Amino acid sequence: DDGHFNYDSIIVPNGVFFDSSISVDLQSKLINGKSINRDREGLFYLDSMMKRFQQQAPQAVYRGSCPARKGVYFLKTNENWYAVLLKIGEYIGGIDRTYYYWAYQPDTGAVLFKNNLYDRPMSLSITVDVFSGRPNPSFTLSDSAGIAEITRQIYLSVNTLLDSSNKRTDTARCNPRLGYRSLSVTGMFEPENSLSSYIPSIQICNGLITYYKVSPASSIMPPQFLYDKDSRLEKLIIRVCCKNNLVSTDQYGPVPFCDVIPDSLKDPVSTLQGKTRSGSHNAFIMLKAVHKGIRYRVTEAGRIRIELFDVRGKYVSMIADRHHDRGEYYIDLHGKPYTPGIYLVKCTHPGITAREVVSPLILR
Repeated sequence: DDGHFNYDSIIVPNGVFFDSSISVDLQSKLINGKSINRDREGLFYLDSMMKRFQQQAPQAVYRGSCPARKGVYFLKTNENWYAVLLKIGEYIGGIDRTYYYWAYQPDTGAVLFKNNLYDRPMSLSITVDVFSGRPNPSFTLSDSAGIAEITRQIYLSVNTLLDSSNKRTDTARCNPRLGYRSLSVTGMFEPENSLSSYIPSIQICNGLITYYKVSPASSIMPPQFLYDKDSRLEKLIIRVCCKNNLVSTDQYGPVPFCDVIPDSLKDPVSTLQGKTRSGSHNAFIMLKAVHKGIRYRVTEAGRIRIELFDVRGKYVSMIADRHHDRGEYYIDLHGKPYTPGIYLVKCTHPGITAREVVSPLILR
């Protein structure tokens, strides 16, 4: 037991400190003018703000008790670490209640903010609303770096305390139309209620987000309507999923993620073409297209990645990713499921300055 409240005081055996100026400053930065619920978004907001201000416990005289005041208390815990209690709300009724935000780090002295603001899930489930008369494909993302990137942006996108302009007053949702309509994501959050079986989800389309904390069929809590500014979240999900070459398979066969996404939402091909180098003697790799294959010469030993894109810049597949010694090599593409046509081949060598080459490739 690190401490407790009496009617008019807070008692902490290892010490408590209150300073009115610090209390006013923290509450003005974090609390004033905001209605903070005791939910996931409220906690993420408070954790984010504490980290932004690099909040630390004051090095002052800590006493066994102090009068109960509205504001902020700094405590010493039983482990002789520091903690903070920040008042975030109050209910006056049959039983008066006061709500506090509690934060501490058990291994960093007086620091009172988290380094990791959310738990990274093991996987994300992404469903593309694109088909009519066939089940929409659902894809599983397991790449840890991609999951971290998407989850962070989701936390930011649904948090109107950090950015009130994310919230919209209209209730527009994704329009039913032919072709690609929206993305839906689940797996980034645990259920809002531990007894609920419904996993929170978001639907994204045309710069709009609809956030379902509970089942859409429930009348307990309406969805939240938000903006996806510049389609930032939608394009991020598409970039990560295309990069990981996700594929969904149903009774009708495989569906590559990137094949069902409009080109307007993908990374432009100019990002590839802008890196194209001539086949001069300074290049680390020389490419030559041959019948159903690629012949190439490596001038600098090291790990070489060779990736295939179509002419619109859409990722097709990984051709090679391994260590190469200096010398000449050949990759046989006979029997590979590539449609004849013009492609772009990107070669990457992480170990030297001239580390990217993009060259055209014609497969006949």
